[in-house]
Amino acid sequence: MTSHFSETEKMRTRERPRARVEFPEKSMAKQSFKDECDINTIMAKHMATGLVDHVGKYQGRYMDLPDENGYHENINRLMAAEAAFQSLPSQIRSKFDNDPGKFLGWVQNPENQDEINALGLGLKASEAAPEVAIAPAPKKAPEKTAE
Repeated sequence: MTSHFSETEKMRTRERPRARVEFPEKSMAKQSFKDECDINTIMAKHMATGLVDHVGKYQGRYMDLPDENGYHENINRLMAAEAAFQSLPSQIRSKFDNDPGKFLGWVQNPENQDEINALGLGLKASEAAPEVAIAPAPKKAPEKTAE
């Protein structure tokens, strides 16, 4: 089966206008970092040196930390504290710019005890602090060694 259209006519029917999107606002991207973020530049440096730049800038920190609280437990405590702060009335949260860290610093200052009690946030002498249940970190399965 032969077509009665010439090759030029076939090409014209396939041409489509190029899609363009213009952004009239000024870009917030800093062009001075263009080469630093270019994957080709990053890979060229890696091929030459065997290292990626950020490793040199941000050296790893290795510390011997106590095993009493693992990462998972600490994240759970942080999430519980965040949830407790978010449960406070918005007027109280806004006083601390919705920042749990600022609130915690304020609550831990003994000079603020009267205001804490006035807001109804303090414990009465007869009350004990509630125990927060924290899920233990999942245990890792023993690693298999190749024999």
